[in-house]
Amino acid sequence: MITKFDSLFAGHIEHGQCGLRGIAVNDRRFPNEHLVTVFDKAQAMAQLMDRLGYSTFLDGRAPFSV
Repeated sequence: MITKFDSLFAGHIEHGQCGLRGIAVNDRRFPNEHLVTVFDKAQAMAQLMDRLGYSTFLDGRAPFSV
């Protein structure tokens, strides 16, 4: 029986202009140095989940083109 489960969309980056009054998705631009922060976040979450006893880590991704 699965007792612990979580997932992460590692494509998410930290930014404070979300919501209805935020910058439209197609108008957002971020430097590469900011975009690569998702990898450290994903690694930290996976390591924490491992310490907490989770057995599976699902990284939810959506294909996109640049």
